[in-house]
Amino acid sequence: MLAEFSHYTDKAGIYTYVDLDGETHHYRGTPGAEQLELSYDPARPDRAVARQSRYEQTMTAVVPLVGLGMLCVGLRLTFYTLVLAARA
Repeated sequence: MLAEFSHYTDKAGIYTYVDLDGETHHYRGTPGAEQLELSYDPARPDRAVARQSRYEQTMTAVVPLVGLGMLCVGLRLTFYTLVLAARA
């Protein structure tokens, strides 16, 4: 379902959408787009979730993997330094 941009509050954009019963609801999201694709549970239409772009999905997967790689390298270097210090 598409939600239409309504107005700004502080740093967020407010979008409005109508559920299957014709009731209007508001979604607080990142401003910028005139329309936003939302999904919601018909049993609880006041709780909506915005669809993530491919870029956002990719970054959600890549950033933790890069962090994990950096952690592993840091632990390995720490262990290596401790071994060198113990030999001396």
